Amino acid sequence: MKTHDIIYIAMGTALISICSWIIIPTAVPFTLQLFAIFLITTLFGGKRSIITVIVYILLGSIGIPVFSGFTGGIGILLSPLGGFIFGFIAIPLLVRCVEILPLKSKYQVTAAMILGLFICYACGVTFFLLSYHRLGTSISLGKAVSTCVLPFIIPDILKLALALFVGKRLRHHTYIK
Repeated sequence: MKTHDIIYIAMGTALISICSWIIIPTAVPFTLQLFAIFLITTLFGGKRSIITVIVYILLGSIGIPVFSGFTGGIGILLSPLGGFIFGFIAIPLLVRCVEILPLKSKYQVTAAMILGLFICYACGVTFFLLSYHRLGTSISLGKAVSTCVLPFIIPDILKLALALFVGKRLRHHTYIK
């Protein structure tokens, strides 16, 4: 790994951390973690972004307060919403799969990010359901989806669109190898 790769990964990890601390107060509050993940994936590509998300999760798992609400620790990852954090890896992973194709387009990359978002939702809902089951409480799939996914679809698609727009603008003004 080259020095500039390490710098990009460190900057991306810091960006995800900072964006996780920014909470947008709406009827259902949300953070900007996904915006940061979409943006770094747009700017850095899948390979560096996969490593960046893994470093972010590892930092949080050892207790560094990089998660939403200045939290950290393995307890957050094992909480009912921890599956969403693990699901973040799907976004750059799918983009990387597109990048290694011989013929690729920006539409395929965007589609990979959207599919990665829905895989992130699936990981989160699955983990949410398993956590409730482990606690001896029953919750339906419909209730889990209506609680954990439906309120966030539109804001998350807007984050993706904004990240693609900002990423395109930044690429014209920066030199990222």
